[in-house]
Amino acid sequence: MRELGIPIDFAGGASMGAVVAGCVAMGWDDAEIDYRIRKGFVESNPLGDWNIPVVGMVKGHRVDARLKEHFGEAEIGDLELPFFAVSTNLTDGAYRVHRQGLLRRALRASIALPGILPPVIEQGEVLGDGSVLNYFPTDVMRELQRAANVVAAEYEAEYGRNPIVRVVAEAGGNNSGQGEHVQPPDGERSDHKCVGECEPQCRTRTCRCIGPACP
Repeated sequence: MRELGIPIDFAGGASMGAVVAGCVAMGWDDAEIDYRIRKGFVESNPLGDWNIPVVGMVKGHRVDARLKEHFGEAEIGDLELPFFAVSTNLTDGAYRVHRQGLLRRALRASIALPGILPPVIEQGEVLGDGSVLNYFPTDVMRELQRAANVVAAEYEAEYGRNPIVRVVAEAGGNNSGQGEHVQPPDGERSDHKCVGECEPQCRTRTCRCIGPACP
């Protein structure tokens, strides 16, 4: 988009997409984004602090440290661009949209991979990776900026295969259905109960099947 001279006035995403969007919202140029992503998430092995797998295979301390190193004490409301991140609320089975508060805290919730990173506890709610319920949140962007043109990119890579980049462009007000949205209607909550020491993982496996489309 920058190479084409297309202005970016709003950024958001889920999981690693939220981290990249956060970099854009910080006002960093492409070279700085590439440097920080490589240093923070590729070269430094942030998932290397192994743990006895009760709520996650790693402790998450390295991830916390990398997020603090690169995003510091930046508040979402003070970023150069409006920003949102999506996490999955494992307490009520709906996704959560972060629009305020500490940026690195919102990013940490959005990338809390089920069974890998421990979830984030905030105001009594258990928050995990946003991609569990809404991995391509163009619907959130449209809802927050109804008159905006939305451009979204999805990156997919498998070992031994060339990466796939899917780009979706939507004109303002066009609800084309791109992007997944399985939040229960009208704030409805799931009655499903999970118990045991692996409760967060159990909930992430079931909260995708909550809406009316579920069998």
